[in-house]
Formats: sequence, C-alpha cells, structure tokens
Amino acid sequence: MKSSFKMYAQKANAKDNEAALVFCDHVMPEMNDVVEDKDFSKNRTLEVKLAEEKIFHQTIVRTAQVLIIVLDSDGRILVFNEKCRMVTGYSSNEVLGKKIWDVLLSEPDSETFQEMFRDLERNFRTNFENTLLTKNGESRTIVWNNTLIRKPPKILWVVATGEDVTERRALETQLRHVQKMEAVGTLAGGIAHDFNNMLTGILGNISLAKMLSPEESKIHQLLHQAEEAAERAGELTKQLLGFSRKQQPNFGPTDVNKTVDKIVSLIRRSFPENIEIKTEFDKLIPTIKADPSQLEQVLLNLAINARDAMPEGGHIIFRTKIVEINEKFIKKYSYARCGFFVRISIIDTGTGMDKQTQSRIFEPFFTTKKDKGTGLGLAMCYGLIKNHEGWINLHSDAGIGTTFEIYLPVIKAKEEERHCEVLTLCDMPRGSETILLADDTEAVLFSCRHMLECLGYKALVARDGHEAYDIYEQSRDEVSLVVTDLVMPRCGGRELLKRLRSNGHQVPVILASGYAITSNSIAEIEEEGFSGFVPKPFTLVSLASVVRSVLDAHENKSGKDDHV
Repeated sequence: MKSSFKMYAQKANAKDNEAALVFCDHVMPEMNDVVEDKDFSKNRTLEVKLAEEKIFHQTIVRTAQVLIIVLDSDGRILVFNEKCRMVTGYSSNEVLGKKIWDVLLSEPDSETFQEMFRDLERNFRTNFENTLLTKNGESRTIVWNNTLIRKPPKILWVVATGEDVTERRALETQLRHVQKMEAVGTLAGGIAHDFNNMLTGILGNISLAKMLSPEESKIHQLLHQAEEAAERAGELTKQLLGFSRKQQPNFGPTDVNKTVDKIVSLIRRSFPENIEIKTEFDKLIPTIKADPSQLEQVLLNLAINARDAMPEGGHIIFRTKIVEINEKFIKKYSYARCGFFVRISIIDTGTGMDKQTQSRIFEPFFTTKKDKGTGLGLAMCYGLIKNHEGWINLHSDAGIGTTFEIYLPVIKAKEEERHCEVLTLCDMPRGSETILLADDTEAVLFSCRHMLECLGYKALVARDGHEAYDIYEQSRDEVSLVVTDLVMPRCGGRELLKRLRSNGHQVPVILASGYAITSNSIAEIEEEGFSGFVPKPFTLVSLASVVRSVLDAHENKSGKDDHV
C-alpha cells in the first residue's frame, strides 16, 4: 500500500494519460484484490496480463462520458478524467494531489466536503448534487454517485462518477418561471377584472357629473382631470395584462411615438430617481404594422436591461427616426434588407458589454445577472421583433454604455386604417329603446343604468345571467338589447347568450368585460354570436357609441329580413 502512494507521489505531475495509468497500475489492482504484493518479475505471464488490464482500465477511465474523480481518504484528487477536464477546464496536472475543496468547490460546498471527510464512515453520502467551479470562474451543477473503496479496517478511496446537469437545471428553472408567470397572468386577469369594474363605476359617474356641470365651470375642469386619471389607471391595467398574458400577435397600424411614450410614462413612475429618462421623437414617423402590446414588452425589457446596467444612476434616451436601408448597410448587416424602416434606439450610460457578452446577448438562458435574471428577456425581444419582420442591432462599449436599435418596416399608406372620429359629449348618439343590463357589481349597474338613462334609454338591471334571462322572458317584447358582463356568479355572459339563442331569442347581446381582449378575441366573440364588445372601464361616450351602433345594425338587419 505504501509503495502505491509513493509511486503516485512520484508521478503526480505526469500527463493526463500517465496519471490514469498510475491509477490503473497501482490503485485498480488493490481495489479489485487482483494480486497480492509479490515479485511480478517471476511471472511474465502475470505481468502481461496486468499490463493489458492496466490499459483496459486506463481506456475506460479516460474515455468515459461521465466525470470520474477518485479521492483518497484526506480528499486529495488521485484521478481526474478527460470529461472532468472538458467540464472544468483544468488539466490533471493542475489538480492531482490537491484537495478537492481547494480547487473545485465554492465556499458552502467546500465546508460540506471537509466535514464529510473528517469522518467518512459517518458522513459519507452515496448520492448528492453540488456545484463545481470551472477554471474561468463559471459554476457547473453536477449530480454525483459515490462509492467507498475499503481495505478493512481503513477507507482507501472515494470513487465519484458525476453527470453535468447544468443545462437541465436551467431548463427546469425556466419551466418553473414560465409556470409562475402563467399563474401571475391568471391572477392579474382576475385583479384587472375587479379593478376595471371599479373604474367603470368611477368613470361612469364622472361622465354623468360632467354632463350636469357647465363646461366652463371649475367643477367641470376638475371632473375632466379625474376622468383622465381614471383612464390612465385603466391603461395601467391593460399594460399589466399585456405583459402577463399569452397571446397571438395582433398586428395593426401602430403609432410608434405614442407606444414609446406610453412605456416612458410607465417606467418614470417606477425607475429610481437617479436615472434620468429622455425622449427624442421624430415627428414625421409614419405608421408601422405592429402588435402594440408586444412592442411594449420589447421596450420595457430593454428599458429594464438599461436600468440594471446603471446601479449608480445615469441616463436612458428613447429616440425614434425614419431611416432608409441601402446596400451599403446590408453589406455590414447581412440580415437587414433594403427599404424604409422606423428605428427605435434605447441608449444608456451604463456599464456596457465586452465583445464576448455581446456575441451571446440574445441567446436563451444567457444572463449576466447572477441569481437574478432568467436569461429570457432579450431572447424574447429578439424573437418578437423578428416576428415583426424587423431586427435588433447592438452597439456597446465596456464602461461607456449600450445602444439597442430596433428596426421595424414601414407599412404602405394604403394599408393604414382610417380611425373613427372621437365622439364628444355634444354629439353622442341617443335612443329610446329598453336595454337589459346584467352585471354582478353594484357600482357598474348603478353607473351604467344612469348613463343609459341620460342617453334617453330605459334600463332594466340583473345581477347574473339567470336573473337576466328571467327578466328578458317577462319583457321580451320590450327589450331591444342586452349588455352583459362576461363573468358572473351562477351564470355568465356566454351562458346567457347560449340560453337566449337555444330558446330562439335573437335579441342582440353586447359583451362588457374587464378582461384582456384583443382584436383576434373580438373576432372570436363575434363568432360566438355576440353583437358587440365594450371594454371596461368605459366612458359615457364609448358606451353610447357601441350601443347605438349595435341597435342600428340589428334594426337594419331585421328590416332586410322582413323584405325577404
């Protein structure tokens, strides 16, 4: 046994394959009790046999696709195979003869290992997971299976075989993050629904109070400011839903400056005061075809990235500009293409990035924020902009700052949609029909009822779908329209619609909801049979417009049917 350790000490600085050879020649035989200590020169056949066995064991150790580390009873590294070298970056020469906690382990694991080796009989663990520190300072997560090799009454060696599960654990972490975000999204939807119901009551009552006050009065001005504040609160709820929910892209003509300004308003309220945020807008920016919610996600992620790069404070500039991409530009950036593009620049005065970080910045799960970032934010930005037929350029200098440039194609003028004129209090459409309201929130019922009555309509109220259906059955000849909430106890808006249609009632039904609804969702709502949609919170103006539009459309349809 002593001769084995003496031989090992003499060859501790040998090359990788020689180290494995030493282990196989002087450790393996004793581990397997192949031979006893005797004069091998007297038996040439046995020498050849041992040499072959030595090469066989050496090959297994060297080429194994798992990490193999053999430690003596004091924790010194005796064997360090090729897979260990690939994972850690250390060669055998750099670690052999050293205690494992002095070379490969971080502080917590180092203390745990030292405690285990103080009493291997009592503290030894067959399976565990820990972190190895690589030569360049990175951490790798390894799952170990360990075996004690004994020569009673002593423990000679610990043979550890390990699997690098770093990427697997990262994927599991990301999966948990995604599941958590889905749960947050569901929770946000519920909170937004309740919050929007409250805002509907607030906005409705403000609209009514404005109608009752002289337009030039101080009260009217104060009510107008309160109305704008409530509408901003509604926008915050929409942004929360937009950042949380899973949704398909909802492309349409988008005002870039307004979208950027919305994000700037959001982050000014939440970013530290030592970060100054500026905007430089090109007023001639044309309309682009984009999903505003996804564009907001990208801008918010890049803004957060800029904030995190400036722990001591600094400046963030949002700049928009119309640019023409030519062949010269494409020679430098092969992924670009010719034409007119809107360029959105997000410039910070933060720590910047080195070339290596820049080359990996859009990779999924790559992050420089140890134990904080998920590594998905910028990868998501890259994917969303690519889906918009655009791209992102990055310019950064370590210690100076970073600039992200988003390029989005300009849509043709003929693709631009004509936006409807915004109605004022003076020219709101009115009527005299009877409308049935169904909602489980008293504040919504109160404000909606009074808004409809101010517009000349007669309003009937119900607190769930069952009550609404019963009221309709009693007053079917009188009710011209139903306005219903989506989610109510006992019977929601969808169930109410199905019950009406299954019993042959063709009364138009408008869906009012505080949940997030995209234009794609509106199309699905119309396919279900709803005649219109009004998002909560809504004002007197928006309610008047939708109600009159649906009533007129139904009247025209009924008139045509009568003449068939």
